[in-house]
Amino acid sequence: MLPRKCRAGLGNLVPAWSRRLRLASACRASAATTFQQLPSFTLANYCEASAFGMGRGQSYCLLTLRHPMFVGKDKVEIDQIYDEKVTARERYIDTLFKEADRKNSGRLGAAELKEVLGKSQLPVTDARVEYFLSNHGSDSSVTREQLGYVLEEVWGGKLALDFRSDLGTHLDPQYEGERVTCFIGRSSQIHMLLRTLRHTWPTLVEHIALMHSAEANPQLDPSKMEVFDEDFAPTVPDDVGTSFRFVSKALEESPDPSAGPGYVVRIRGPTVAEGADEVYVPLLVLAQNAGGDIAEPRNLFDSVLHAGRWFGIAVVGGTVVLYCLTAAGSKTKGEGDTLRT
Repeated sequence: MLPRKCRAGLGNLVPAWSRRLRLASACRASAATTFQQLPSFTLANYCEASAFGMGRGQSYCLLTLRHPMFVGKDKVEIDQIYDEKVTARERYIDTLFKEADRKNSGRLGAAELKEVLGKSQLPVTDARVEYFLSNHGSDSSVTREQLGYVLEEVWGGKLALDFRSDLGTHLDPQYEGERVTCFIGRSSQIHMLLRTLRHTWPTLVEHIALMHSAEANPQLDPSKMEVFDEDFAPTVPDDVGTSFRFVSKALEESPDPSAGPGYVVRIRGPTVAEGADEVYVPLLVLAQNAGGDIAEPRNLFDSVLHAGRWFGIAVVGGTVVLYCLTAAGSKTKGEGDTLRT
């Protein structure tokens, strides 16, 4: 992870993914190692594989993250990394609570809760504050425990993450390396994608944003980017308002922000990288399952056959349920007649 001064001699080979890195420690890494271990996200509309099924059909987008912390790790070690992140997040919530609880009352009222929400990336309104107080608080205030429930609703709950090192073989070479993977519904709004990116990153995230670069940006220069979305609420245009639409629109530009107009994830936190409190990670938007092991989307005949199969299952299931209800009703009526006799 080379800082700007060390990267100058590498040209466009190594994107400038982080800022404010400590010069001495970063310069010890070789250029080749740095290039292989640079973090990167991928996002693509997923189509279930014929020889590599992940049980998700065609209703999801696949999000993956390659990160230096994953290199040489097994699934147990990856789980430990994310367990440590949960612990760090709880400490962060402790800090937010203590900073807002200036009276040391052990509770946050509406004004204090509004202050905390202002740091959560949720656009703050009086109505939202009242909503959280009503649904998670008591006596028009929240305790530290209740604040945790509030922020879980804002940031999203725990994700079902998987760890794979074989995606480059089964999906596409662009998925090479050890990766954490998760799925997000194609119809999910972009602020849900923002939450998913936050949870996928392996260290504490205090702020996350989707950035857009209007031109090729191989050095990931922040001065060439603008914020596309950083709110956990609907704020983007409808034509890119869902994960599916976002992927489709991004593919019209460039799948890689270093080669053309594209997207970058800006992540801020105390330990997002060695010696850095802010990193810029490319979001590679890929075509739907470009690998050879992946089945093509169903044609009309297959779609009709698939729908007919499920219709038949529904009819049979409904018939069985109706028969059971009818039999139960007849039995009850017979018992009633016996009692009257």
